[in-house]
Amino acid sequence: MMEMKVLLVDSDQQLREELVVMLHAFQCFRVVGTAQTSTEAIEYVQSNEVDIIFANHQPADPRITGVGEYLSAVLGQSHPHIQVVVYSNSEEWAFNAFRCQCAGYLLTPFDPLALQSLVNRLRYIFDLQQAKREISNRSIMIKTRSGYQLTRISDILFIERSNRKNRIVTIDGQEIALLGYTMNQLEEMLEGEVYILSYNGNQPAFMAMELEYMLKEGLEIGTLYVDLYPYTAAAAPWISDTKILLDTDLSFKLDAWKLMNVYNDTKLLDFYELFVTANNEQILTYPIHNRLVSAQFRNGGNILTPGGQTKDHLDSLGMLGGRDGLQEAQGEGYKKILVNKRIGLYDFCQGLVQIRPAPFCCKSI
Repeated sequence: MMEMKVLLVDSDQQLREELVVMLHAFQCFRVVGTAQTSTEAIEYVQSNEVDIIFANHQPADPRITGVGEYLSAVLGQSHPHIQVVVYSNSEEWAFNAFRCQCAGYLLTPFDPLALQSLVNRLRYIFDLQQAKREISNRSIMIKTRSGYQLTRISDILFIERSNRKNRIVTIDGQEIALLGYTMNQLEEMLEGEVYILSYNGNQPAFMAMELEYMLKEGLEIGTLYVDLYPYTAAAAPWISDTKILLDTDLSFKLDAWKLMNVYNDTKLLDFYELFVTANNEQILTYPIHNRLVSAQFRNGGNILTPGGQTKDHLDSLGMLGGRDGLQEAQGEGYKKILVNKRIGLYDFCQGLVQIRPAPFCCKSI
């Protein structure tokens, strides 16, 4: 525990010694200096570190020094972090002391219980000040499109998410664009054709199955970008978007059912709804809805800008799940994606495979 540096201001040596003994008992103070007048105290503070000042209401002859409250008023402007405690043998000056923003007012002879209560408050404020200093000096590493940037937390004015993009604005007006690419940018950066595999509530376990399925169908993949939605990795595997069943064959559907059956309380009715009745309406209305849906996508990626999602909607997509960490099957899904040898050796540093946090927007959880 860090000790608080104390300056005593009193011309009465006996009172100073008595106060030193009482403060020492709390084992959180270190008396670093003494002064007999308010003028001496202000001069000491200018060249020394002080956290707390205990000052007599009238520390010395009134002809050569101001009252103790004067210290609080003056230091409140030049050294606002210093807490000033005034003590006196009368309650007469208490109101004036608090009006001058003194941290406390004690009566002499000193009452140990009153001092204990005051020390607790002084310690609390001191700890808050220390935490504020630590935070203001702390920096965070931000990954941007041009590399990594070290930014002090105290320099950040606000963080904003707009139009599916995240940005940080600093107090000097500079804008830091966080890592994240639009479909146009991906197409410009990468060689060959770009396709985005997108299903609502897509989960790591099914991502791995989709990847393996596409590779078996002869798809060649040069660079793989995988969006990580933390909530999906906490949920038990479940198909939340049945359109995936329109794009795959019977073997994929059976494997998906087996996976869901292991980690969920599945019923025959679930099987019937997923594999028999699901998508029937889309098949019947295909000539109409296909054009409508296609207008919202390009290369498999949604080009609309959706609003935030409610908890109920996220839950219906299978994105909330449990809060006990990474679900076993979802963790295995990530592992299968990373070690798939048919794509090649994945090296995060070289960017052969880049896994980036997906934008996550939520209005009410």
